[in-house]
Amino acid sequence: MKYIYNITVNIQPNIHDIWMEKIQNQYVQDVLRSGCFTHAKVLRLPAQGEGEHTYSLQFISPDKEALKDFYRRYAPGIYKRIIRQYGEKILFFGTELEVLAEYDYKG
Repeated sequence: MKYIYNITVNIQPNIHDIWMEKIQNQYVQDVLRSGCFTHAKVLRLPAQGEGEHTYSLQFISPDKEALKDFYRRYAPGIYKRIIRQYGEKILFFGTELEVLAEYDYKG
């Protein structure tokens, strides 16, 4: 059964452009290189207020064991690096989602 590791991130406006470049050119690739995920998505949440930037990063794992492996072997180092680089300029939290079913339009 597939799992989605969803990370919701709120970014301060003064680091938005730098963060976007790093997330797309480094962070997502670092997570995928772990071998624990098959693909990733970067999504933007519609703005809730002036200058707000909130994103969802979704990493799809083939099974629970791969996700556990990521938590154990890779997540601590990646999170430490992000906190060291951005400190309180970003706020993030992770959510684990179990994929129960997937559907495709067969029009």
